[in-house]
Amino acid sequence: MAEWSAMQQAKSLLGTLSASLKDMTWTAEPQVIADRMQVCDGCDKLRKGKNNWRGCVVCGCSYKKKVSAKHTTCPLGKW
Repeated sequence: MAEWSAMQQAKSLLGTLSASLKDMTWTAEPQVIADRMQVCDGCDKLRKGKNNWRGCVVCGCSYKKKVSAKHTTCPLGKW
């Protein structure tokens, strides 16, 4: 899958924020976060950047924030 455009990245972020505001929760359960991290750690689309930053090259999201957000999904459908 190719990297998402800036517009696709913005729509994904806004969708996550909107869903979080509806039920007033942001953070996923600890086990969900751990399961997502395990999947992402083995993914070839996870990249390291400056200052030990890690992120998804498809959606452009920060790894730690993406796996922790309750109302988000992997852009590749892995979780």
